Amino acid sequence: MKLFAEHNARQGFVERADFDTVVSRLPVYLQDYARFAYGSGWRKGEVATLEWSAVDTGTTRVTLRGEHSKNGEPRVLPARGRVG
Repeated sequence: MKLFAEHNARQGFVERADFDTVVSRLPVYLQDYARFAYGSGWRKGEVATLEWSAVDTGTTRVTLRGEHSKNGEPRVLPARGRVG
């Protein structure tokens, strides 16, 4: 079977200053959501599935369950600062 080269690498990343401008124009209730998605690199659908039970305040980690990730594998994001 012949495999074709894939050309689906992500392009067009948003610089931080441009992102901050966009966030400042979002409704307040979406700003933290956007910041988390930008900082984590997780897809909007993945972030939308998160619940507080995914946050471990003891180890300051956020875990995305495997059934919610694109590749089916869970992901753990170490958090800095205050969580929760």
